[in-house]
Amino acid sequence: MNSKTYPVKISYAGDNTHMGANASTNVIINKFTSKITANAVTTTYNINKNLMLTLKDIKTRH
Repeated sequence: MNSKTYPVKISYAGDNTHMGANASTNVIINKFTSKITANAVTTTYNINKNLMLTLKDIKTRH
């Protein structure tokens, strides 16, 4: 994913207890590198198997 700035608008209509409010700001999404790893799975056509994947960022957090 490439770095990009996205405008964000937030609004709350309010209720019987809280007044409504509006806000806007920019959110910056930073570029990241990810890695997907999986153990090998062998299966036969038309037989369901589950595959467990792990997605980690460059700091190896999940």
